[in-house]
Amino acid sequence: MQTSNKIAFTSLLGNLIEYFGFTLFAIFAKEIGQSFFPKLDSFTQMISVFVIFGTGFLSRPIGAVFFGHFGDKVGRKKSLSYTILGMSIVTFFISVLPGYQTIGIAAPILLLVLRLSQGFFVGGEGPGAALFMLEHSKIANRGQAGGIIIASIVSGSFLAVSVGILMNKLGINSFLSWRIPFFIASFFGLIGLYLRFSLPETKDFIDMQKKQKILKIPIAKVFKDYWKEMILIASLGGVTTAVSYTIMAYLTPYLEKQLQIEHLLALKYSSFSIFAFIISLIILGKVSNKYNPRSFIIFFTYLTILLFIPAFVALNSTNYSVFILGLLILPILAGGLCAPAYPYAIKKFAAEVRYSGVGLSYTLGIAIFGGFSPVICSYLIKITNLYYSPAFYVIFLAILYLFFEKIIGEKIQ
Repeated sequence: MQTSNKIAFTSLLGNLIEYFGFTLFAIFAKEIGQSFFPKLDSFTQMISVFVIFGTGFLSRPIGAVFFGHFGDKVGRKKSLSYTILGMSIVTFFISVLPGYQTIGIAAPILLLVLRLSQGFFVGGEGPGAALFMLEHSKIANRGQAGGIIIASIVSGSFLAVSVGILMNKLGINSFLSWRIPFFIASFFGLIGLYLRFSLPETKDFIDMQKKQKILKIPIAKVFKDYWKEMILIASLGGVTTAVSYTIMAYLTPYLEKQLQIEHLLALKYSSFSIFAFIISLIILGKVSNKYNPRSFIIFFTYLTILLFIPAFVALNSTNYSVFILGLLILPILAGGLCAPAYPYAIKKFAAEVRYSGVGLSYTLGIAIFGGFSPVICSYLIKITNLYYSPAFYVIFLAILYLFFEKIIGEKIQ
């Protein structure tokens, strides 16, 4: 395998494996809720699992700072090897964690701790893998590479949904159905670790070493000189995560609870939308190569504001063709926003602070705005009784990003 192909394959495989394990929480929310919150009603069980799911995003910025520090000091490759090893260990412990019936209140507490640990390692993995591949990519192809990077993340979610469908068809009891995929994810993570050890370091980092630009505390320079860039990229991370997790994490429970669609069929519809998201990322990533990343993102942000409510209206239509259209609008919008996001973000930070800067900024946006979007969307429907109310939150984040882009983005191009 050529070195360039090996770099791409290993970066993408790591993303796929880590986000497969990460997204399993949302896919098996019902089963996990029954295992760890058996005394609650079904709605509160689901919300409780989504809250724990969301806490994983809170620890992402900490992981981004920690692994970003080492990525900027000792190398991208070494830092990424540690993230995938840690994720594999944590995911294994989740797979064998006893439920509430066995160890009582300690069960959900330990689940929360492990979920926070998951988020810690993913905080270093997502931005790091993107940075690693983009620093190895030619400038002219960074939009396409950015789309493929996010596609590998979404592919992990697609695989998680597919496994959910398989578990359902096999009729495996709820105690085991969600544990088996977590165990498999931990095993494949070790394969990804083995492959990463054979990769070369990026040219950008090697040049930093030769020119003696390695900083003692990279994050200090980020806060001192790049605080405007941090605010901008954090707002971008918020809107891209909210849109993408509407598809990857919230769509299945929305179809089940709001539209009363049977669980297996809801999973199939979700897998269709997630697969469309993957294709959208690859195609729109390639298209974005021909345009300025900033202009491309702004264009799709306006489209999101215009079309997100109509997408939910389509999802609630009794016309099957219109319903399918709703399942397609969401991934097209998400693809246009997400594909150029990392290529845009890495241009805002110098190489010596890039891992720390991009990682912290993007994960802060995810933690503050994106991670709890499934919980927020669920409660918006409950308090407004409007089936399209989840769109309000996404539109708010889109407007917030455009605001910061207007007052900051134009000044730091």
